[in-house]
Amino acid sequence: MITRQRTPETINRIAANPEVRSTYNIRINSFVPLDFTEMCKREDYIVLSNGIDAVSIFDQQTPVVFDGHSMFDETCRGKDALEIGQEMLDWMWNNTQALIITGKTPIENRRARFFNRKLGFSSSGTGLFHDINHKDPYEVEFFHIMRPTTSNS
Repeated sequence: MITRQRTPETINRIAANPEVRSTYNIRINSFVPLDFTEMCKREDYIVLSNGIDAVSIFDQQTPVVFDGHSMFDETCRGKDALEIGQEMLDWMWNNTQALIITGKTPIENRRARFFNRKLGFSSSGTGLFHDINHKDPYEVEFFHIMRPTTSNS
C-alpha cells in the first residue's frame, strides 16, 4: 500500500544504501549523509512509499506540475518496481491536482530511463542539467507524463 510519508526513516534508509545511491545520482559525494527530514515535512514535496523498499518524491513546481524522483532498494526491482511505480503515479493522479509529472534522469542510467518509458513517460529530449549539488552540468534525459483521462485505481 502506498502512503504519504511524513517521517524520513524509509527514504533515509533507502538513500543510504550504496547500491541505490550509485544509481540515482553518481555525482553526489558518497561520504555526505542524505537526510530527507525537512522534505517530508514540507507541503510542496510529496514523499510516497510502500514503507519497505520503494520511495518517490514529487516536488511541486506549480499547482498542477510535479517533478518526480524515485528510489528502489535492491529488493524491489523489475516487475515489482514497475507495479509500485504505477501505484505511486495512481496515488498522485487520485490525490493531487497534478496534470503533468516531469522527471530527469542522468543519461548513463539506462535502467531508470527504461523504467520511465515502461511507466508511460515520454521523452522530452536530452540536455544539460545544472543543480547546486554538482560543480559541472551533466547530461540528462527529460521525461513527462500527462494525467490519464481515467486512472488505474
